[in-house]
Amino acid sequence: MSDAEICRRLAACVRAEQLGLEEPEWRAFCARTEQALTPAAAAGGESWTIHIDGAARGNPGPAAIGLVISDSTGLTVREEGGRLGRTTNNVAEYRALLRALEIAQELGAPSLRIRSDSELLVRQMNGLYRVKHEQLLPLYLQARELCRNFASVEFVHVPRSQNRRADQLANLALDTPENSR
Repeated sequence: MSDAEICRRLAACVRAEQLGLEEPEWRAFCARTEQALTPAAAAGGESWTIHIDGAARGNPGPAAIGLVISDSTGLTVREEGGRLGRTTNNVAEYRALLRALEIAQELGAPSLRIRSDSELLVRQMNGLYRVKHEQLLPLYLQARELCRNFASVEFVHVPRSQNRRADQLANLALDTPENSR
């Protein structure tokens, strides 16, 4: 087991109060650890960037996904938005991830940098948070399995302002009447 994996597992098990830290200090430490332990793109390999977003109006409520896939030169090779039906925001975030991983595999992406404004998804995929919700666990496991198809997969939390197009695609899917699609 690598040092990075040991640190991820340790961070997932330890809680702020066990260390005598305030919540902001703990979050800052986890963010620094996450950034330091995120694997770099495979040596000599090209890394594609994927922005994902899941949206639900109500929780649960009508939900949709949005994703933007760019190749290593920054050229957008695929954009997609789609309805999911009624579900939670967190499930929608995972569904966006799963769809993005499937498309990236179909397109032959070697390595991935996945950007999401869902702190929960990013921290769970990086091993910093445990997946406790029974509805999310199968989605998490499926995503982990799909990640094995790439030389490396990096998950980074970004502010919503850096995830605008994926957010637009998800909201467009929600706003478009079903019979006009």
